[in-house]
Amino acid sequence: MAKDSRGSAYTQPADFRPVRTLLPYLWPKKNTSVKTRVIIAASFVVISKIATIWIPIFYKKAVNLIGEGVDLHFRLVIFFLLAYGTSRALSIIFLELKDFLFAKVEHRAIRLIATKVFDHLHRLSLQFHFDRKTGSLVRSLERGTKAIEDFFRYSTFSIIPTALEVCIAVLTITYLYGFAIGGLTALNIILYVYYTLKVTQARAKFFAAYARCRKSNGASCG
Repeated sequence: MAKDSRGSAYTQPADFRPVRTLLPYLWPKKNTSVKTRVIIAASFVVISKIATIWIPIFYKKAVNLIGEGVDLHFRLVIFFLLAYGTSRALSIIFLELKDFLFAKVEHRAIRLIATKVFDHLHRLSLQFHFDRKTGSLVRSLERGTKAIEDFFRYSTFSIIPTALEVCIAVLTITYLYGFAIGGLTALNIILYVYYTLKVTQARAKFFAAYARCRKSNGASCG
């Protein structure tokens, strides 16, 4: 938590403490079952993304062979079309299997965190509950568990699979077209991610400053 020149606190955009707090619940030291589920789910994500990368490649080969003449390459066209359909099916099936396996891990983590917070809430003094409005704290607890669920869903279903897919795509492009094209692709992605993070942080600081101005000066911060 940082402070501005007037001492008002604001949250920095890049703060990874919540991530470090939640990771032990996804990888508990003494729970082999949860670790196994995480490893298998991660393997399914890798397989799904590899299949996704091959979808346009099989489609390209089938279209090129059709352009050269179906009579000459009929069996190869059928093979690549079947490979194209199989790759699409595998990419969807393994993602669904990953969701099926990881759901238990996700809800276990949410249940443990919510129980821990709820237990801490009941251990507080009676005066604290009189002063702090317990109903508001319960609503905050509900919002917190929903935020944790959203974090797990976005990180495991969007951010991590997308990053993995980008890495596999760059490796595939490098293998097919050489290091120059692969390097340019990786550089463009890195610059895009860096620019996006910087712009997001700048917007977050701007809105934080605007909120502080509105709080202190009212409607004169237009």
